[in-house]
Amino acid sequence: MEKAPPGMYTALVHKHDGVNMIDSPVLIQDQQEVVKDAFGHIVVGGLGLGLVVGMLIDIDDVKKVTVIENNQDVINLVWHAYSMNTKCSMRFANAKTIPEKQMKLLGQVDRVWLDLWPTDDSSSVSERWSAYKKWSKICPWVGISAYKRKANEWEH
Repeated sequence: MEKAPPGMYTALVHKHDGVNMIDSPVLIQDQQEVVKDAFGHIVVGGLGLGLVVGMLIDIDDVKKVTVIENNQDVINLVWHAYSMNTKCSMRFANAKTIPEKQMKLLGQVDRVWLDLWPTDDSSSVSERWSAYKKWSKICPWVGISAYKRKANEWEH
């Protein structure tokens, strides 16, 4: 936030973990990786504020967005904004540990975006790699949210 221009922002704040997501320009830019050239069926692991969902449903070539979220409070706070959109569906599950059998029920998946970690420190690199390998079994394009920050840019 120290690099964000002055203004009003929306944040998703966990009572113990602090800020999990905020609609700052740098985090919106982070979501562009999955949005660029998106098409078909996109799986989004982690609803957050729904920023990426909102961007994806506005793309004509995106036919379906399946969100996998494991926090009922986040679903209750955010999902109402997208639940009536015919492109969107919700699965209550943990995208990091979802059984492969349930993954296959999703049908053809053209992209997977995993934004599941509330911090960007290096302590979760092995967990991120494990999730990447898991989803790569059913989809050729898997993106993982930033795992470290350098020079005010997110590295993927």
